[in-house]
Amino acid sequence: MHGDSRGQSNARLRSASASRLLLYAYQNGGQNAQQALLTELFRAHHEKDEDIDDFEILANYCERTGIMSKEEAFMFLESNCLLDEVEQTGDIARSMGISVIPLTVINNKWSLVGAQSSDVYYQIFYKLSQGKDL
Repeated sequence: MHGDSRGQSNARLRSASASRLLLYAYQNGGQNAQQALLTELFRAHHEKDEDIDDFEILANYCERTGIMSKEEAFMFLESNCLLDEVEQTGDIARSMGISVIPLTVINNKWSLVGAQSSDVYYQIFYKLSQGKDL
C-alpha cells in the first residue's frame, strides 16, 4: 500500500508525508515527541525496509509513539496540513546550495553529503577528539 492508496494521488504530498508528521510532532509535542517518531521512522526504513511513504505505516508509527491516533494520522496525511511549511524549509535548504539529504554539518566547517556508514562518523569524531583537522 502506497501513500496514495487512500485516495491521495498527489506525489507532492506523498514525498513530504514523513516530514510533515515530524514537523507536527515537534509543534505539538516538542523535541522529544519528534525524536521518538524520527527514531521509529529511521528503524522502519533502515532496519525493517518498510515504505515510509505508506500512509498505513506512517499512521501506525504515529499511534505507537503517541503523536496522534491512526485515524487522526490518516486525516492529517490526506490533507495539505503543514505542506507549505515543509516545502518552505526545502526551498531554504536549496537556496543554501543543499541539494542532497541527509546532510550532516560538523563544527560549521565540514559537511557529509548523503548517507554515510557509522565508520565514517567514527573516523571523523576520532580525529576531532585528537585535535586533528579533517
